[in-house]
Amino acid sequence: MDATGCTTCSDTNRSLPSCGCNATYYNDGTNTVCQACIYPCLNCTSASECTSCATSPNRANNTDCTCSDHYYETGTECAICNYKCGNCTNNITNCTTCSDTNRSSPPSCGCNATFYDDGTNATCQACLYPCLNCTSASVCTSCATSPNRANSTDCSCSGHYYETGSECAVCDY
Repeated sequence: MDATGCTTCSDTNRSLPSCGCNATYYNDGTNTVCQACIYPCLNCTSASECTSCATSPNRANNTDCTCSDHYYETGTECAICNYKCGNCTNNITNCTTCSDTNRSSPPSCGCNATFYDDGTNATCQACLYPCLNCTSASVCTSCATSPNRANSTDCSCSGHYYETGSECAVCDY
């Protein structure tokens, strides 16, 4: 017999000598059966408070075992969010915050006007003058307003005009 007077425990998830709950289980104070910790808790003191977390890269070791910033919970691990996301939830592209101030609102986090997404960087890239909006550094979808500017994919000046850096000026010939 141990100090508690117990020789057996009421639940297979309890251990002698104190009949405390085994690792990965907790005593809810009501049931004689120990309750299982909810993933991603490895050990817990209640259904909502973890004392240690399941081992997974990029998981914060806090009382709720959340994934680190820029990662989301898959149910078995913390997976990285899409480069557009500051944080995401449920899947790689469901952004809850965006990775750059020049990105539009979540969940899509596309680039704002005058910027383009290069497909890899979290930071939106600025369209180059004379592009007002663009899909890449060299493909304009709209041009800065200027008389004698062709509305083409490169926003060049019309024939017999040249670029001054702020407008199209007439050639002197």
